[in-house]
Amino acid sequence: MATTVNSAFDQLATSLIPSTFDVNAVRSHRASIETRLYESFGVSNFFGTGSSENSTDVAHYSDVDYFASIPALQQRDNSAYMLTVMRDDLAKRFWSTNVRVSTPAVVLEFGTNGSEKVEVTPAYYTGRDAVNDYNVYKIPTTGGGWIKSSPSVHNKYVTEQNVRLNSKLKPLIRLIKAIAYYNNIGISSFYIELRIAKWAESEKTIIYPIDVRTMLRHF
Repeated sequence: MATTVNSAFDQLATSLIPSTFDVNAVRSHRASIETRLYESFGVSNFFGTGSSENSTDVAHYSDVDYFASIPALQQRDNSAYMLTVMRDDLAKRFWSTNVRVSTPAVVLEFGTNGSEKVEVTPAYYTGRDAVNDYNVYKIPTTGGGWIKSSPSVHNKYVTEQNVRLNSKLKPLIRLIKAIAYYNNIGISSFYIELRIAKWAESEKTIIYPIDVRTMLRHF
């Protein structure tokens, strides 16, 4: 039982971490999705991204994200068309599951809450980032275009700030994401994560009772 405000925030942040059972339940679909995309599009590089890979996911709300690297021969110039093709193909395989497009990904809803959703983003490999030496991909953006993305660079950036701040940054991100989820605030999880990480660059320490309020003023 918490005896101080600080320890109460620590307990709350810990309670937001998804259980191993919940994580394994939704990730159990990974192999069948990957196999289908390999058979249909030649996808051989299928890897986790997003909050679940960066330890900023919220129990019962955050979905599981994957990048599916599409070979050059299967590339479509129009990303909206690529999403539609992938959605239709996955819907045939998972015929009892609601499969829909939510740019930049195809969403498979294996259950009723957020943690039972899988988002698969078609991604085209473009090369290595010259500064950070990480893989760079093109992923869909609104209007049928493509935008560059490097999940490894993003994760490295957030993790470095988290280490510098004594592992307090990622729990703070979880707390703010939870507030957004619980109150149905339409701010993307990705934006919350980057916004808080950028703010944290100039901070020397994080104190949850102060900085949760500070962050809420930033959104």
